[in-house]
Amino acid sequence: MASSLLERHFLLLVTINHFYFLNLFSDTGCVSDEYKLVTYRANIIVMGRFLYVGLESVSDTIAIISGIAAVVVFFFEFYRTWNSKFNDCAEKINNSGNRMAQLASAIQLRDYINKRFLFFSHKKNALALVCSILKDNKKSSTLQKTLGDSLSFVGKAQGLDLQGANLFQVCIKPQNRVQFEISGDPIFNIRSIDLQGADMYKATISESTICNVLFNKAVFSSSMLCRSRFHNCSLIGAKFSGADVNGCKFYACDLIGADFNGARGVADATVNLGEKGNKKYTDVPLVYFLDKDGVFGNQNQEQLYYEKTSAMTVFLSKLGLMNAKQDAYNIEIQKDLKSKYGATIHTIEREAYSDVGQLDMISREISQCNGFVVLAFAHMQVNDGLVRKDRADEMETLTNVHYSSPWLQIETAFARSMGLPCLIIAEDGNLRRNGMFDESIVDADNHLYYVTYKGYFSEADYDVIDEWKKAVESM
Repeated sequence: MASSLLERHFLLLVTINHFYFLNLFSDTGCVSDEYKLVTYRANIIVMGRFLYVGLESVSDTIAIISGIAAVVVFFFEFYRTWNSKFNDCAEKINNSGNRMAQLASAIQLRDYINKRFLFFSHKKNALALVCSILKDNKKSSTLQKTLGDSLSFVGKAQGLDLQGANLFQVCIKPQNRVQFEISGDPIFNIRSIDLQGADMYKATISESTICNVLFNKAVFSSSMLCRSRFHNCSLIGAKFSGADVNGCKFYACDLIGADFNGARGVADATVNLGEKGNKKYTDVPLVYFLDKDGVFGNQNQEQLYYEKTSAMTVFLSKLGLMNAKQDAYNIEIQKDLKSKYGATIHTIEREAYSDVGQLDMISREISQCNGFVVLAFAHMQVNDGLVRKDRADEMETLTNVHYSSPWLQIETAFARSMGLPCLIIAEDGNLRRNGMFDESIVDADNHLYYVTYKGYFSEADYDVIDEWKKAVESM
């Protein structure tokens, strides 16, 4: 028995070494590919036969060991082959001057990105290669789009680093969704691509179509998302601060807790809740789903948002400190806007401004409104001074001239950049019309409306305000 056991151990050692040296000499040319193939195949067949009839002898054990070793070697060789192909693919993408070879290699790379592929180390390397090229602004846009579309094959890549990536006009959707869209057959169970926690800071994702992707806790801060379409995506807790979402559409997406603080174009982005039962929803401006902190609220309270769309929500820009006359004007104007025009007034009081992030606060508050009113009241008085005119050597004398606050100009510029109709209500007196309040600026802009307040509005003033109101209601 002891000798038999010793014999088995010896044979096991010999067999293992046989396959080790077989592969060791493979690269030297001493062992032909034909010989290796025959050896692997023979051992696999023998192993299968003796597994079927049972283990009865030492030869059976040898055959099984040989077969197992043959399988191991086979997969080792298979891995080396695919590794070599991957390196060749990466080399062509990075260094080839042949555009067609680059695109062909970019498409071939999808085999390595696919989650069903056997060797997952290749997937990691392939994704790293894709991300690096998407960030390289010297690469062609066609190559970058091809690689961007390849993210459809990812399956799962949580926390993927796509900072500054070019994803312009990409189409990212699971392949089984594509099959469903073509055939309409419900057997294609649409599974989501998992990109939770992906970092897309300052990425360009404009005019893209993205379907069935999990973006929970993903970072889109300062990214460009103009005119992109998100369908059936989960964006719970995603960060959109500072992003440009102008013209962006979210269809049947879960946006609960998504942070749009400081995002641009929220008034022009839309949300559609999709279909629930027999009810089909229409597009609703994204801004109506956001709370005062710019966070997406409970999307199941859709009735609240529809009610908001019919209201005139106005941001009021005014001085933080006013004299008694100006304060009285402010009260009367707000009363008139509420009673006569049914406006809901939003404003930022002086004490509400934080020490940092004032511009983000202004942008967020204005973006939640569909109209803008600025009380262009005097802030600075120049009793005797000079100001440069049209030429460098030409000066104008100023005597008892008033200027408004620069912050009123800034807030008005913010509102116009968002496309809001702006009503300028200037204080009666010797107010200098400069900057956004300049006559040439107002006359050239169809969405700037100017009236002078004397303690009351004249009929001509009300005509101008009515025109402004019509423009607001059309937003």
